[in-house]
Amino acid sequence: MNSNDVAELMAKEICRYIVERRDKKELALLKDKPKKEKGGINIRLIVLAENSLGKSNEPLEILKKAKKDKKQTALEFQQSNYQKLLSLLDGFIIDNRVVDITNEYKEKLLIINQDHKPVEWLNQWTLKAHDISFATHVAKLTHSSSKSSSVYDKTTSVNSAYLTTNTITEVTVDTATANAASAPAGEILTLQVNGISLLDYVKNNDRTPFEKLTANHDEISDWMSNFKQAYDSDKKNSHFLSKQVYFPIDKDKYHLLMPLVSSSMAQVLFLHFKEFFDDENALIRDQKNKKKYSNKLAVSYPKRASLNVTGSNHSNASSLNGKRGGRLALLANMPPKWTATQKQPKQQTNLLNRALSFKLSEEIKALQRLLLVIKSKEMAMKKPEIHRAIVKAVNAVANEFFDEVIMINLLSDDLGWTKNSRLPLSQQLLLEPNREDDEAIQEKFKKQWQEEVADDFAYWLNKQLAHKKLNLTPIQQRLWKDIFNEQLREFIATQEVA
Repeated sequence: MNSNDVAELMAKEICRYIVERRDKKELALLKDKPKKEKGGINIRLIVLAENSLGKSNEPLEILKKAKKDKKQTALEFQQSNYQKLLSLLDGFIIDNRVVDITNEYKEKLLIINQDHKPVEWLNQWTLKAHDISFATHVAKLTHSSSKSSSVYDKTTSVNSAYLTTNTITEVTVDTATANAASAPAGEILTLQVNGISLLDYVKNNDRTPFEKLTANHDEISDWMSNFKQAYDSDKKNSHFLSKQVYFPIDKDKYHLLMPLVSSSMAQVLFLHFKEFFDDENALIRDQKNKKKYSNKLAVSYPKRASLNVTGSNHSNASSLNGKRGGRLALLANMPPKWTATQKQPKQQTNLLNRALSFKLSEEIKALQRLLLVIKSKEMAMKKPEIHRAIVKAVNAVANEFFDEVIMINLLSDDLGWTKNSRLPLSQQLLLEPNREDDEAIQEKFKKQWQEEVADDFAYWLNKQLAHKKLNLTPIQQRLWKDIFNEQLREFIATQEVA
């Protein structure tokens, strides 16, 4: 695609944008509530129809309850309603009120269509480009009524000790407005075709997209000159609502610094926190809260806050602020509070201890509740569906236990570290099944260590399930062992392959 083709597409994109704004104007004229007996065309026609035909008129009731068809645009739906209302009021067409409303609609529509001819629209809106500034730091985010200048940070020096806007890999430049009514003059400059924006054309003095819209070179020159004011202005103004910081630099000397919010940085944080609450990250945090294993890190931002910096129309401050809903993310400015990390269990005498009971309490209680229900209903544990439920609940406890074993394994890469622990040899081999020292080889040759682990687990689980309404005997303990054994063999096989 050559440059002329791209320019042609840009001209069409400009026309599309203007038509879109034109359609919004007509939609508002038809749909919005009337103000001082003006506008709100369809609403006023409905009131007339109710007065003339009665509120219980069936065709009118159907029209009022009608929903937009999926294939219709919002404007097409309102235009269709307008025609239907005129048909209902056909017998009252001589009513001056109906005539007045239809004439008002036609007159306003003529003005809207005229104002949104591409040449006419550009003549009008390029004059407002001086109210626009492409910036990284937006003055109105510091105070929404401030009329001070926004700033485009083009600095290149970076200090790794500071988080600055120019350290962002892909900076999103904002469109700031000194006057919210001038926003479209900035929006149209951000239109892109093949990665080239209309602003790029203006910066490069390339008039070709505008030449596709008119042959009047004087008009094009005015558009280019006016649009350049949106980015090429050296005039920077402060304002009495600007914040100022007194910063001493020498005896009796100081700077007055004017803090400005980096909208580009705020946008990066906004997108990051939006991702922070997606399903994947929510699942990771849920695993952490349940003290379960996850192969991805759970990230948290303690004492994070949100600041609303504008009123109801957030785009009044800037384009990106509108997309953020007027919210700025605030992170706590405090040093991290370090907590003790999990340590290798070298001093423990048993992996199956009180700490493990606490970590697996949710799964243990679920199994305990199941057993209580089985007893209260006097159901036989050998029934297939009951047995399957028990196996599933015991496996849930076992799986969490193996997750804990994996977490301990990740604490060290040193082969044979378990030899220096106080754990029973069988549990040492559970943590390090690949140990090849003499003691480990002898123990694995006897093929008893897995039985010992299974016995320890079954005994420990029976103790955790103790309840005054449950009479747990060695028979149940044997069942826990049989269920656990199958999971243990699979776990060991997986570890050895890994």
